[in-house]
Amino acid sequence: MQIFRKISQLTRPYWPRIFGAIVLGLAVSGITAAIAWLVKPALDEILVQKKYEYIKFIPAGIVLLFVTKGLLHFGQMYLMQSAGMKLIREIRNKLYTHILYLPVGYFNRESSGMIISRVINDVGAFKGLVSTVIKTFVIAVPTVIFL
Repeated sequence: MQIFRKISQLTRPYWPRIFGAIVLGLAVSGITAAIAWLVKPALDEILVQKKYEYIKFIPAGIVLLFVTKGLLHFGQMYLMQSAGMKLIREIRNKLYTHILYLPVGYFNRESSGMIISRVINDVGAFKGLVSTVIKTFVIAVPTVIFL
């Protein structure tokens, strides 16, 4: 529970970006479902009922949906990556400040490789939590539900 509280404190300044990304992600999920949902009526009208006049609207509709989906997906990815990068910068700055004030004996006990690994790899893994995990839950799960 303490870890979730700490993550919440660290991500609090970036929640407007994350919330915007969530909204855009839900829109991407909705458009993905709309594309799948519109295929059946289009095929029924054109192939089954032989109403060929609808065939001119389908390419424009598909292009419009995919362009809109692409723009929304770009916005969602930009906001999530931006929030993740800013969060990583803040955490690394705090970590560097903390390392500067550690006692000298700490550096005799820990290897420099371990310290560098914690600064680079562990903090980078936290970025994946913010940008990738939230994105997966925001896009993949609603898309499955909508479909």
